Amino acid sequence: MTINETELNALTAQLATELAGAWGVVSVHLGVRQGLYRALSAGPASAGELAGRTGTNERLLQEWLVGQSLAGYITADPDGRYSLSPEQGMVLAVEESPAYLGGLTEVLAATVQGQQRIDAAFSSDGALAWGDQNPGLFDGFDRSFGPVYRACLFSQWLPALSGIESKLAAGASVADIGAGHATALTLMAAEYPASRFVAVDLHQGSLDAAAKKAAAEGVAGRIRMENASGAEYGGGPYDLITFFDSLHDMGDPERVIAHAARQVAEDGSVMAVEPMTAEGPDDAAGLFAARLFYPSSAMLCTPSALAGGTTALGNQVPDETWAYLFHRNGFTSFRRVAQTPFNRVFEARR
Repeated sequence: MTINETELNALTAQLATELAGAWGVVSVHLGVRQGLYRALSAGPASAGELAGRTGTNERLLQEWLVGQSLAGYITADPDGRYSLSPEQGMVLAVEESPAYLGGLTEVLAATVQGQQRIDAAFSSDGALAWGDQNPGLFDGFDRSFGPVYRACLFSQWLPALSGIESKLAAGASVADIGAGHATALTLMAAEYPASRFVAVDLHQGSLDAAAKKAAAEGVAGRIRMENASGAEYGGGPYDLITFFDSLHDMGDPERVIAHAARQVAEDGSVMAVEPMTAEGPDDAAGLFAARLFYPSSAMLCTPSALAGGTTALGNQVPDETWAYLFHRNGFTSFRRVAQTPFNRVFEARR
């Protein structure tokens, strides 16, 4: 066997760089869990001062602070203190910021903690129901998606749909399928007090968390929780049916789409928010999001779909495939109406 030294060194350097990044993510997750970024956002601090603010160990903080500054996540000040720039704070300390990424570190940590279950799925039929994953995923994904929903839902996504804003303002009926903690639905309920909402999810634990969130926001009386699959819920016709990063996780997507066609009003809309993707693996090399999404698809999304049926789309589904599935199962119109660097938003109408 002949070894190409240039290729070997390049691959070694690439993986070493990514391992350093992985340690960085673990360190960031530590900072999120311990409230270190929030404490730094209150003002510059030395290791001792930060220990006093957070009740953490000064000696360990000193190592953490140096590592974080070397990575560029925090700033080492000339006086020996450490601080957060406004940009660093938006990414690491301000959970309401659309740039906040602390929630994704929780997703990664929970995935690693659930590795035994994922390994078992790889060694068997591939199935691992969402509710059987490590519980840290549920809150992690909610904290990841929430800032994006707050930033985009009312400013871009809903305005792009066909007449939905006026229906919501007047009083519409809305169902969110695969609702999880129902953050998006809770935001809509607060924004549109004349409308009524249903959060549908197979995982009762997520619905329980959604009910607590709705109560805390004062909208519990207008959100009904329904423990059902995407092909079993009732209560239609709905003016709007939504799938927030959930449709690709469902094991029989055609059945789910066909059921949505039966449940949506004749002049209503289905909105599906899906991850950004290339048109296929051959095109994915130039798309950074694909490097993020394919591993999560292998360990989270595809096992969830296999647990619910025989068809597992994964989270990298091209527009053309979605259009085919919606047109085949009861819809005459399907279009991409909005996007972010990490999301595509589709509208389907009967």
